[in-house]
Parts: sequence; structure tokens; C-alpha cells
Amino acid sequence: KNELIQADKYLTELLKTRDVSDLTYYARALYYSKLNLWSKAVIEIQKALQLKPESILYKEELANYYYNLQEFEKSGEICNKILSDNDKYIDAYILKTKIYINKKDYENALTNVNKAIKLNESSAEAYYLKGQILYLQENIQDALINYKIAVSINPKPDKHYAAIADCYYKSENYKEAYEYYKEAASINITNAQYRYYAAKCSIKNGNEQDAIANFSIMKRLNPANLYYILEYAQYMYKLGQTKSAINILESSKKYLTQKQDKDAVKKLLIEFKKNS
Repeated sequence: KNELIQADKYLTELLKTRDVSDLTYYARALYYSKLNLWSKAVIEIQKALQLKPESILYKEELANYYYNLQEFEKSGEICNKILSDNDKYIDAYILKTKIYINKKDYENALTNVNKAIKLNESSAEAYYLKGQILYLQENIQDALINYKIAVSINPKPDKHYAAIADCYYKSENYKEAYEYYKEAASINITNAQYRYYAAKCSIKNGNEQDAIANFSIMKRLNPANLYYILEYAQYMYKLGQTKSAINILESSKKYLTQKQDKDAVKKLLIEFKKNS
């Protein structure tokens, strides 16, 4: 955060000078993208493009910013322009794949991702996206194959392990699913969803203590998720640990902002206290 603040100061000073280059606007666009301020990033990268209209890099950035704004038509049009100049530009096929996935047009998504793989068989992102498409088409086994190729090429992203875990979970192979959710959670220690599904797998595998441990970490990471809290409390109640279940619900109340969420917790608390 401090580095971004310092970068902003430098960029502000650069913009005061007479000789502002395309790189200054590009840097400012990157600055806004780091803050997820996509509309402002669009403005800055367009200024860079005015000074250097032939830049494929700037066009790609603009397409990505429009994608993040969910302006898929604009993003796709820019990708097509890039590919008309260079039909071997793999990142344009990757982005078009993501656009088609968002549109639920899986056939066109597969067409574009296969072109990306043909251009670069070492693209982990392409195999990951192909796995995602196949998973959405309920082709779990082929999705798993592609996800495993992705993780073999690039073992760093947590999303690769989580995707493999999802396939095993869908196939009711909870032991394998647990191992991959655990690996994903070890890479991204702030992701509550990985812990939630690790807990669910532990329940299926009959490991109560591990389920409780993962639920506990999940609650600490995301104490405002009503669905997580209710399921955690209900699990503890089923185990006969009513006092713990009540404590889970009581401690979550201060994090809930929606009236219906508070009412749901209150209703379950009344039930637990009555039955205890």
C-alpha cells in the first residue's frame, strides 16, 4: 500500500512536466488497475494509446480493463482487432475464452482456448480455462485431466489445486478432494471457502476433529458469512456440543449487518437454547 502511495506521488509529478510520454499514462493505468479502479484505468490507457496507437500491449490492457468492467462486447472487439494484426497473439485468445465463459457460450470458449493451447502447449492458464469449460459442461473427468496439466506446468496458483479439489468433490472422492483443498488453503491462507470445503470433506471422511479445526479457521477468516456460520453451528450441535454451537452463533452476531441474517441466527439460538 505504501509503495502504491509513493508511486502515485511520482506519477503526479511526472504529469506536471511538459514532456509526458505514453509510459507515464501506462504506469498510471497500472496504478489504477492495482486498486481495481477499472474506469480510471481505461481513461489512462486510452491516453497512452493516443500517443502510441500501434501498441498491442496497450490494446491488451484496455481489453482487460473492459473485461473487468464486464463490458464484454468492447473487450471482445479489441481482442479481434489485436488478432487481425497478429493471429498468434495468445493472450487475446485467452481473454476471448474468458469472455465466452462469462457468456456461457462454451463451444466458442473451447474453440478459442484450443487455439491458445495450439500456440503454446506450456500455457497453464489455457489448460486451466479448458478445465473450467469442461467442468461447466459436466465433463468432470476431462476437466480433471486439464486441471492437472495446469498444475504440472505452474504449481503456484491456489486456484489450480482448488479446481482439482472441486472435481474430486463433485465425483464424491472426498479423501482426494480434502488433500487438494488443504493444499490450496496452504497457498492462500486467507481463503475461507477452501477451509469450508475441507471441513465438508472431513465430515464425509468421518474426521470430526479435522472438520472442527477447518470450520474454526473458516469462521475466523470470514465471520460475516451467514451460510458458513449456520453450518458450523449446526454441525457442533449435531455432535452434542450445544454450548459451542451457541457460542459460535453469539460471537457471530456483531459481524452481521443484514436484518434477515441476524434474525436467522436469533431463530437458531432460540432453538438450541430451548433444546439444551
